[in-house]
Amino acid sequence: MMPLKKIFLKLKPSNRGQSRLMKAGLTGTSGLLIRGLRMAIALISVPLTSKYLGAERYGMWLILNSFLAWVILADFGLANSLRNILATAHGQGDREKAKTAVSSVFGLILVIVALVGLLFWFLHPQIDWSKVFNVSSPLAKEDASSAMVVVAAIFLAQLILAAPLDIYSAYQEGYLSNIWAALSTIASLIALITAVSQHANLPTLALAVFATPLLGNVAAGIHLYFWSRPWLRPSFTHFKWDQAWSLLKVGFQFWLGQITVIILLQTDLLVVAQLFGAVDVARYGVALKLFSLISTIQGTLVFPFWSAYTEAFSRREFKWVTKTFKHSVLLGLAWSITTSLFMVIFGQQFIRFLTTKEISPELDLLISMSTTTVLYGIMSSFNIFMNGIGEIKIQAFIGPPSSIFNLAASILLGRWIGPAGVSLATAITVLITLLIYSYYMSKRWKMLVSEAS
Repeated sequence: MMPLKKIFLKLKPSNRGQSRLMKAGLTGTSGLLIRGLRMAIALISVPLTSKYLGAERYGMWLILNSFLAWVILADFGLANSLRNILATAHGQGDREKAKTAVSSVFGLILVIVALVGLLFWFLHPQIDWSKVFNVSSPLAKEDASSAMVVVAAIFLAQLILAAPLDIYSAYQEGYLSNIWAALSTIASLIALITAVSQHANLPTLALAVFATPLLGNVAAGIHLYFWSRPWLRPSFTHFKWDQAWSLLKVGFQFWLGQITVIILLQTDLLVVAQLFGAVDVARYGVALKLFSLISTIQGTLVFPFWSAYTEAFSRREFKWVTKTFKHSVLLGLAWSITTSLFMVIFGQQFIRFLTTKEISPELDLLISMSTTTVLYGIMSSFNIFMNGIGEIKIQAFIGPPSSIFNLAASILLGRWIGPAGVSLATAITVLITLLIYSYYMSKRWKMLVSEAS
């Protein structure tokens, strides 16, 4: 019988290309459904939690929830570097390489969790958490410290249990992650309703709602390590320090890129608040949320191509990579231009319908945000493409100075033009970054193809 590796490598590129597109489409579509489900559940959970907890404790609830969002940065980019090496190993049919990578990353994550856990254990008693949350009611003060302990424990558990979902993504099976995410999201809503009906305090509510999604990670790990790909199950015998160090170095470059995107997209409201005040923050913020939804939908559809690019590149299917990248840019442009144009024409009326006339943004702000959205859509396709083929050094190198430039330009153009200038500064920053990426990749792609051929 022909070995599995030889059978795998003999699959026709055309068939494999179609399979990649099908999996990417399935993952993207299911991802959109998950986002829709989460939005629907948010419509139920927001009034439920806010009325139950009251103003002060609901504010604490939002802050605690935001802490968990930072888990994506706590692994120093290891998830992204693991995704690339697994997709490469998948393309080469190399199981040993894949298992070593999984075991090495798992070992490093345990070290990170131990260090962060010890740091929290040492600092927690020294901090007055009621002052951190800035609460004054006796009930809120009583809940502050224990709620923080609960969230810290969930944070660390999330770091340990996140790997199976990243592995699904590496093997272009993100739709399986989305199935587990859907089930755990529904379970989280059930846990919320149950905790409220039982009059749970804030720490218990946090445990019920924030820990329940971890059940999806556990189920994914059981399915992956004991059913789908048992040969990937982490073992200390396959932990290699040189492999771990290599993954950490690559991961740190991804980490710099992630930090850059957060700074690039999350500082606008701070600048608007300092330059113009609360009313303009509301106008800017509501418009930003709607335009961000356009980018989020596009990102959900484009993200699954990351591992597909990596696997195809490892198999030297350069034509497929080039063709798919061009199509992703064109389709992204069609989506972002169409939806942004709709927002420019009907955005003011739509926002007035959702909120009040006072919060309705000016037309120049909608135009500048639409420009930013279209350019950022192109950059998203570039980022996924470069991540997929391992060209991340340029992103880590360009990221920090572009963030500084964007902040300075936002302040300058904001004072000169108004709130629209803040968004325009982001558009200019993204455009400059795109031009650098385009020039760099036009040279680098030819070199990569010649080296791999």
